[in-house]
Amino acid sequence: MPDTPFSSIPDELVGTWFASHNAGPLTTNWEKGTFQGEQGFREFRTMVFTKDGKNAVEYTSEVFISSDETKQYLYRITGTLEYKASPSTLTFHAQAGTMRVFSNKYSGYKQAVIQRKDLDAYVSILRSPQATTFPTATNFLDAQRADGANQFSVRYQKVAGSDTPPPTRTASIPNRQRRAPTLK
Repeated sequence: MPDTPFSSIPDELVGTWFASHNAGPLTTNWEKGTFQGEQGFREFRTMVFTKDGKNAVEYTSEVFISSDETKQYLYRITGTLEYKASPSTLTFHAQAGTMRVFSNKYSGYKQAVIQRKDLDAYVSILRSPQATTFPTATNFLDAQRADGANQFSVRYQKVAGSDTPPPTRTASIPNRQRRAPTLK
């Protein structure tokens, strides 16, 4: 696994966060071997942020449709977090990944390790991340996401009780250049 930069992150960012418009965290889909996502530009993402910046995980999904086949990709990527206070940024550095491919042509999914060149191209940066810390209400994380050449406003919801994220396993990574990944 490559050696990537890491640093401690602010307490309010620690935990599991999922895009607020998603039905729930993609961690649940990964564990159950199911898919959540849709074709288009709406973000499907879950992030597991650790206090020490090590063993962080990002889950994302995307859909490709070609003629009579619909392929759904669910990625699990492990890496490190690097926090900078001024200007405030949180950068995820990908180290390893796994993708699961679901298709209307077969049941279940096929799984493959994400190639190093795709991991190296993965960009995930949160600019000006600000999180709420309510003790009994839902907490949210608002930021500007830089995802390759794109930057857009994002809002994530914290998974209740996720201040101490679960242990992580090997992860996966999407290629944001909009070409379908290949299975080995």
